[in-house]
Amino acid sequence: MSARPTSRRCSGHTDRLVDEIVDWATGVAGVPVSVGVLETETGLIAPLVRQGREPGLPGHFFLNMQRELSDLPPVPRLPPGFTMRPVEPGELPARAALHRAVWTPTLTDGTFAAMAARWPYRPEFDRVVVAPDGQLVSYILGWYDDVNRVGEFEPVGTLPQYRRRGLSRALGISLLHAFRDAGARRALVYARGDDDYPVARQVYGALGFRTHGRVVQYRLP
Repeated sequence: MSARPTSRRCSGHTDRLVDEIVDWATGVAGVPVSVGVLETETGLIAPLVRQGREPGLPGHFFLNMQRELSDLPPVPRLPPGFTMRPVEPGELPARAALHRAVWTPTLTDGTFAAMAARWPYRPEFDRVVVAPDGQLVSYILGWYDDVNRVGEFEPVGTLPQYRRRGLSRALGISLLHAFRDAGARRALVYARGDDDYPVARQVYGALGFRTHGRVVQYRLP
């Protein structure tokens, strides 16, 4: 059998799958949705264009950054009195409070506990730094795809008064080791790529991540 008919069948299957996903998301949202895709994913872009969508150029955008896990640096030492470890079951309210303090006040204790009780959350990939007084002050949450053997960073945060002490860097490297120990070959993260918020890509670049592609939003006119 030639490759051409097979390619057409695969393309048709992808088109139908994209249509079904977009229809589902639109039904849940109740309004037309924009769809973010990596600029290298031509097989997903084509059906979006056939739907009449056009690439948008928002003021900010995200980069897909990746790194291999074959050669990792050692986990850095923390400042005296600080410790780093996976989050413990009894700390979920404190862990949720840390996320709220860093990012958004909308995450409730109940929502975080419900997420932590479901797949694919795994506590060994939810790592925290504990200050000398016992307060959780920095965290990184990882998600591991054991089928494709890829780990993802999302999200990462440190309380403002504890930044610039190397805490997030140490957490990031420790998570890379945890991914590799679990069998991962590669790690990825989606970081802001625009100059309005350059810190994220600089931090991940220092951890060995390199840009793999830009996320583009496809919208209906």
